Amino acid sequence: AAESQAREKEQKNSSEHTSQLRDEVENWKLQHQQLVQEKSALHEEVEEWQTEHAQEMALKDVEIDNVARLSAELKEVTAEMEEQRKLLSQDQAAAAEKDLSLQRQLSEEKQRAEEMQRRSTELDKQLQELQEERPKLLEEIEQLQGAQEQQNSEAQELDQQIAELKQQQSSLQEEL
Repeated sequence: AAESQAREKEQKNSSEHTSQLRDEVENWKLQHQQLVQEKSALHEEVEEWQTEHAQEMALKDVEIDNVARLSAELKEVTAEMEEQRKLLSQDQAAAAEKDLSLQRQLSEEKQRAEEMQRRSTELDKQLQELQEERPKLLEEIEQLQGAQEQQNSEAQELDQQIAELKQQQSSLQEEL
């Protein structure tokens, strides 16, 4: 009887222990299933993250390419602007030199014009003086012509008187 009780007790304990082990196995299976689901969910999250990360990296690569392209374009534009600046500077220097040359020419032309104006003024003054003297000179010429005509007339009279005197002298000499 004690043995049978002990066996019963052992069977009961064994049965309880088996039941406990079954419960633990069921718990472990549930936990394992939860872990597999969590692992699967994590795996999906990792794949999503990897996809997003790959997309972000692709976008960043595109951005890096764009920045590199823009940087190259900026360098090119900067070089062109520097070249334009140099050309503009050369153009400005040439324009300044040409302007200085034109100013010199203008100054020389102005001096020539002033000299011509001064000469013109002097000639106008001389012309005016000559025009003022002209009537006097014409009057003097008329007076001289009149005096010359008078002298010519007097000379003719004297020549006539000399001729008459010579004739009288000849007549007198004949009479003597």
